Order: sequence, then C-alpha cells, then structure tokens
Amino acid sequence: MVIKYQKFHTKVSFFSYFNHPKFVWYWSVHLAHHFLMGADRFDKPLLEFFQGNSEMFDNAFVILMADHGFRAGTPEFYKTEIGNLERHNPALMISVPKKYRDSGILEVLTKNSQRLQTHYDLRATLLDIAKYQPSSEFSNTALLEIPGEKGHSLLREQPLTPRNCETLPIIQDYCICRSKSIDMRHDTKLSNRLATGLITYVHETLDSLNVSSLCHKYEFDQVTTLNIISLNGARATYKIVVKTKQPAIFETLVTDNETGNLEFGEIERGDRYGNSTYCTKKTHYTVLTQNFSNNQKSFAAEFYLTSFFSADPGHEQDAVRHAFATISPVSAYLKHLKQ
Repeated sequence: MVIKYQKFHTKVSFFSYFNHPKFVWYWSVHLAHHFLMGADRFDKPLLEFFQGNSEMFDNAFVILMADHGFRAGTPEFYKTEIGNLERHNPALMISVPKKYRDSGILEVLTKNSQRLQTHYDLRATLLDIAKYQPSSEFSNTALLEIPGEKGHSLLREQPLTPRNCETLPIIQDYCICRSKSIDMRHDTKLSNRLATGLITYVHETLDSLNVSSLCHKYEFDQVTTLNIISLNGARATYKIVVKTKQPAIFETLVTDNETGNLEFGEIERGDRYGNSTYCTKKTHYTVLTQNFSNNQKSFAAEFYLTSFFSADPGHEQDAVRHAFATISPVSAYLKHLKQ
C-alpha cells in the first residue's frame, strides 16, 4: 500500500507542473536500512514504475543513491573485507536523458565512475544540471570550478590530481581507500593502553552529555582489531575495535603522539544495541514546509529532521504520514487528466 501511494505521489508531482522543470526527491529509508537484502522488495515495483513511465524518465536525470553504506549488520559481517568496505560505501547510479547520451556527458560520467567520488561531487553535479549545463544543451564537459563548492561535476572533466582521501575532503574515519596496514594486536601493552583510553573517552563523552546515570559502565574485554594505518614520525594513527564485557563493540581511529595524549575520531557501535537506548529521551520527527511563489505557482519543499533513524515506539504511523506528505495538490493532477 505504501509503495503504491509513493508511486502515485511521484506521478502527482510530475504532472502537477508538467510545463515546468521539476526536481523530485524520493527518500525510502526503511526498506533497506535494517536488512542487507531489504531493497530487493522494491525491485519489482520500482522496475514496473520506471517501465510504466518510461517516456517521462527517458527525458530526465534519474539518480539512485544512498547517504551511507549498510550499517545494521552483525559484528561478524563487518569482520569480512567486503562488509567493512561497504559500511562507508554508499550506492550511486545515474541515468542520463536519452537525448543527451551522445553529447559527451555520458562518456565523461562513465570515466568519472571509475574514480573515487564524494557527496560534494554529487552536489556539484546537481548544481551543474540546474544552473550551468542548460545553456550548452548539456554538452559542456570542460572542467568547471563552482565558487564556494568543494566538489566537481560528474558530467565534466575533473582535476587530474590523484583522487584519494588525502586530496579529497574525506575524513579518515570514512575513507574506503585500500591502503597497506600493519596488525599490531601482538603489542599487548599498546593494545591495552589504546583500548583503555577509548573506553575512558566513551565515559567522558557520556558524562559531558549528562547521561552517565542512564548508561552502563563499560569494562574492557578484548581488542579484536588494531591496525596501524598511518605513521608520521612519532605520530601514529590506528584503527581499533574494542569489545567490552556487557557486551558492546566500539570502533574508531585513534592518533597517538607518544606524549600520552590520544586523539579519537568518531566512535561507531559495531554491534546491534536494539532498544537499549529507550531509557533516554525520545526522538521526534519534525516537518518543516516552506512555500516558494513564482508567477502565482506554489512550490512546496519539505525537509525532514530527525535525531535518530526510527520513530517513537507507537508513533510509526505518524512518521509514515509525515514522510509521505503530498507536496503537490492532487486536484492539479486530476485536472490534467481531464484535459
């Protein structure tokens, strides 16, 4: 039922403003967020939707993307090479309108797909499509430096400098470049010092948020991963995964400058913690709607803000109603059908 409504809603958006350029953003998060093969359930209805509206989509840029990789797996999944890689490797697929596939941009897009790209580059691509390419009928593949932007359009030539985590705005925590690392778990003294420092840092963070009274005190059990990934003089950066006795699994990057000061990156939970967070303050979905008027045409944009990926227990239906709120009047669609 939800999928049928989503497809109808997208049609409404297209036909309500059929004489104007359109941008439709459809975000379906729950299909695959918690299940590795969850997106399979959408394959058939999505294919039918594309095939049933092929004329519309043949004349549009279609982007299928994710904001991050699969993060709801088991600890065993992330111990595998592909599981560890895919956690920070979001999917991205782009279809170019048929009439522009021989203009040069598809060839450049294909070449750029073989190089490391970022969300900054996707943002630059959207700006390129909306502001810069129309004047050339989507045939300009020359390098474009957009003022204030950190990325480069995927439809154009990109700088020839190497594209890696050192040259692109990718922090080391989310780097998926496969670089040589050295297993340091044999150094028991180092392992224990870094692991103890990590658990202390977790407790200090909880203290700073005034939630320590609601949380367990974690006790060190074992270091399951300790790889040195960067060494610059006396400054070394390690990837560390620590299991506690509760249990919990914490993963982060830690930089050690051998002065006793440890610098920690963003800490990720490597295990499923289920409803253990229900003792804290509940989260809420908020819908903000702003209308933009142009020649007596009203365009609504809805932004969804949430501090977590799930609705309050017992309020899932409210969240669904918010998430699929109609942005274009159904009456405009029905009026179009009568013409």
